[in-house]
Amino acid sequence: MREFFSQFGKVVDSTVMLDRETGRSKGFGFVSLEDVNVQPLLGFGNLEIDGKLVSILPLSITWHSQLFKID
Repeated sequence: MREFFSQFGKVVDSTVMLDRETGRSKGFGFVSLEDVNVQPLLGFGNLEIDGKLVSILPLSITWHSQLFKID
């Protein structure tokens, strides 16, 4: 995933979420890019990675802080 997204900018971090019991991908992950302007990526709609269509959604800081109850 890191390699794929590096074509859009410098990847700071990438994580594929795995099932704890099986170790298999849960089908989603997170990518952090150095350039926070993700509008060019969002314009693509679905992207294809390894033959699978993926949706690009921005992580909202508000949503993130509510999820983990950060004050």
